[in-house]
Amino acid sequence: MTSQVKEKLYIDGKEYGMATEPLKPYLEKLDNKPKFSILNTGCWRGYVGKWELLNNHLYIIDFFSQIEIRNEIVEVGLDYLFPDKEKVFANWFSGSISLPHGKITKYVHAGYATEYEKLLFLEFNNGVLINYKIKDDPNPPIVAKQGFWNKMISIFRT
Repeated sequence: MTSQVKEKLYIDGKEYGMATEPLKPYLEKLDNKPKFSILNTGCWRGYVGKWELLNNHLYIIDFFSQIEIRNEIVEVGLDYLFPDKEKVFANWFSGSISLPHGKITKYVHAGYATEYEKLLFLEFNNGVLINYKIKDDPNPPIVAKQGFWNKMISIFRT
């Protein structure tokens, strides 16, 4: 499998690529699952989402895909999944979001398997950030507290 395009997560205005697909659990629960066209071999899921972490809450703020309607490929956006919404709180997402960062240390031509210098894991429960940890940090903080973003930004600033 080809390396996959990352969804984007914005934290305090800074963009990070995610090696996680937080929309997937939502789509899996739908009775009428959308049939997205495969955009290319770098996006087998057929869509790309943009996300924002705001006050420790995860929101989807943009979405792009293509679907087939009457033998014609049509582009769709966030309103296809969430009509009349500009952003949507991701209360369906519980789990970890992986944010690779820095130089690539080992390229793997498969999914999100490429390894990076740094890796931040954000843990969510029903769309709310509850924990985070940094790969290879011998004393990772457990609970997101005041000062969390300052530490995270200083770590990822390099």
